[in-house]
Amino acid sequence: MKRNFSVLLYGFMLACFLFAGFSLYAQNADSCGDLRKWADDNAEYYSKAPRSEFVKLPYEKQQALYNEFSGEKIVLLWQYKAKAIENDASLSVAEKSELKKLFDFVRPCHFDTGDGKAEFNAFASGWSDRMRKEYGWDEGKLFIYASTWLTADEIKALEKK
Repeated sequence: MKRNFSVLLYGFMLACFLFAGFSLYAQNADSCGDLRKWADDNAEYYSKAPRSEFVKLPYEKQQALYNEFSGEKIVLLWQYKAKAIENDASLSVAEKSELKKLFDFVRPCHFDTGDGKAEFNAFASGWSDRMRKEYGWDEGKLFIYASTWLTADEIKALEKK
């Protein structure tokens, strides 16, 4: 049951990342609007707050804030994750090298402009296909390492809530 929940959570979070800018979590327009307003009201604070404070928020609030953050702030979130992955003993040297290529590719324009988003999505799609084919990665592993700003430990902490 917990495994099924994790797979569903990973799938949901992957969809949120791929369609950044849309709040897929909201159950209706009013709650979606409330969440967007909350994010708009709090984005400046959380863009400067310590990461530890941001990742303690419920996932739907993190996603709403993420959608409001500048490309520079989003790149900082990913750079933190890239450093955490360097010490991940569950990944091979080759997998870490592939992840480094993905993280090195990320630029603020990939989150701030339509053309940048299209460029990143094309690169990430090919990268994901290669990881599935060459390393046997499934959607869960792709999500944990490449589709969310959260580290594996931060995801586990959210699952416990």
